[in-house]
Amino acid sequence: MAVLRSPPPPGRQGLAVHGRGGVQLCDAALPPAVVEAAYRYSLASGVSLCAFLGDTCATPRLTPDIRQLHDTYYEPLAEVVATASALLAGPHPVRKLLFMSDAATIAGSVLPYWLAALPGTGAEPMQAVDTMLEIVPAGVNKWGGCVALLDHLGLPAAALMAVGDGGNDLAMLAGAGLGVAMGNAVPGVRAAADVVVAGHDEGGVAEAFERFVL
Repeated sequence: MAVLRSPPPPGRQGLAVHGRGGVQLCDAALPPAVVEAAYRYSLASGVSLCAFLGDTCATPRLTPDIRQLHDTYYEPLAEVVATASALLAGPHPVRKLLFMSDAATIAGSVLPYWLAALPGTGAEPMQAVDTMLEIVPAGVNKWGGCVALLDHLGLPAAALMAVGDGGNDLAMLAGAGLGVAMGNAVPGVRAAADVVVAGHDEGGVAEAFERFVL
């Protein structure tokens, strides 16, 4: 397993990936029309929406779901930006959108709506857990970002250890030389991984590095 003494900055879900010296390897953003449609949907349906813009987040409404994203998942607390036009006029592109609700609402209305609405738009749905639905640029995922970085560094996939916990990690875990599932991972991820470690709040990532890298 390869360990870089001076690793390049990490990518975010394959959306923005940098190599040595800060060179940009991947830079994906959502089409403005998709962002506008998501804002309209959130405001009409009441489903919480978070837009990711690199190191910051924005939302049309600050809801308990949005606060949980900050408190539980340590994402930046989203700034309220009331309209899609104001969001799109900002300096940073929208890289992904995240809808949040209870599992029944996501499965029964949010996912079917966007499965029908997104084909041909340059965006696609991705689901990590049953209470969330992500909208990302078409064809962009974590494994694609890993491949770009491995190619840049001249390393084979066998040199990569990947750690994940959600359904959007499956391709990355399958492609890496060693796929590690967190103890809190969804059942499908635990079943697909080569090994399962402790949960992310119990030092699972540190355990993976201690066991398989150091």
